[in-house]
Formats: sequence, C-alpha cells, structure tokens
Amino acid sequence: LRDAMGDATREQIDTLLEKYFQLYDELLAYMAQIEKLSRKGYSKFTVARNKDKFLMLRKVSYVGREMEAQSIVEDHGETLKLAKRGPTSKITMSKNNKAQKESTLQLMRRRALAKAAEKDPRVQKLIDKEKEKEKKEQTRIAETDKKYNDPVSWFGCLIPPEVRQGKEAFSAGLENLVRVAEIRRQMRRIEEEIHKLKKKLRQAT
Repeated sequence: LRDAMGDATREQIDTLLEKYFQLYDELLAYMAQIEKLSRKGYSKFTVARNKDKFLMLRKVSYVGREMEAQSIVEDHGETLKLAKRGPTSKITMSKNNKAQKESTLQLMRRRALAKAAEKDPRVQKLIDKEKEKEKKEQTRIAETDKKYNDPVSWFGCLIPPEVRQGKEAFSAGLENLVRVAEIRRQMRRIEEEIHKLKKKLRQAT
C-alpha cells in the first residue's frame, strides 16, 4: 500500500514538473517578445526625435502627472488583467477639490431651493437649468479627460507616426509583462505543490 501511494505521488510530481517546464518555455517566449517590443519602441521614438527636433511634451497636459499610472493590474485570483486607468485632468482635479470644499451655506441653499420648488414651479425651472448647466460641464470635463488620457496627445497634434508606433509597441510589451507575472505566479504555486508532495513522499518511505 505504501509503495502504491509512493508511485501515485511520484506520478503527481512528474505531471507537475511537465506543466512547470511548459510554463517555463512560455515564460521565455514572452520575455523574448518583451525585449523585441521594447527595442522597437525605443527605436521608433528615436526615429521620431530625429524627424522632429522640436518634439517635446506640452507642459499644460503633462506637468504634475509624471508619476500617474496609465494602467493598473487587477488580480482575478487565477489570472491577472491589465486595466486602463487614464490620468485625471487638472480640470477634474480642480472640480473635485471644489466639491470637497463646498460650504455649508451652499448645501443649505440647495435644500432651501428644493423646498421652495415644492410651492413655486418657477423655482423648479431654475433648479432644472442649474442641473443642465452642471451636466454640460461634466460632459466637457469627460471629453477633456478622454483627450489627455492618451499619452501621445501630450506631444501635440502634429507628430511623426513613429511616436504612435512606439507607444503601441510599449503597450503590447506591457500586456506581455502582465502575462509574465501571471506565469511566474503559477510556477511558484507548482513549486510549492511539488515541495509538499516530496515531503509527503519522504514521510511515506
């Protein structure tokens, strides 16, 4: 019985090792692809810089955002997923700060208008106009954020096509990098499982 248990454990270890080396080959392939994409990205930006000596970031859309994340990695248990996270525009940040500093007086005014609207329909029209104005402002802010969420727009509108090609190369490399992290985590779990099975095998013998 002990020999049968040992054989079954060894088979499990062999299966895990086979999966481990398959993942390792996949890891090497992704890392090679990342290196290739990185070289392509840098070369495209170099070509763009040589084409346009005045190519530079516009301060109005970049300053203060140097450390902002464009993407985040979401952990879904078995898998990792790259999710886009655009930078917040200065307009949005200003609006958020304004909302945080909204005074008690302004809140009281809104409540008073709401009560007055119950008695006078004309007040309700005034409230509706204010809401429509706020809605248009939110739409304008959303469009501005969407424009500046693309780092390529930070260089201006008339830019060499190599800038966008370089960005696409680095974006693809980033997606592969997330896959590398996912594979390494799977490999680490297999290593832990093999360690447990080896310990079980030693105890059985």
